[in-house]
Amino acid sequence: MSNTITLDMNTNEAAQVEAIAEKCLAAIRESNERAQQTESETLELQAETRVLLNQLRTILDVETTR
Repeated sequence: MSNTITLDMNTNEAAQVEAIAEKCLAAIRESNERAQQTESETLELQAETRVLLNQLRTILDVETTR
């Protein structure tokens, strides 16, 4: 099933719609980039936390079940 939308607008309106659509796409791209950066930082912090926990376990001589 195909859905089609037809818009009847003049050149000025079409330019405004296009400009708004471009702004929306730019905002989506920026959001995706921030999400990727946040994910990367989260993974780095998780790895650092694991190292620190292992150091604590070693210092405190704690047995782990994993």
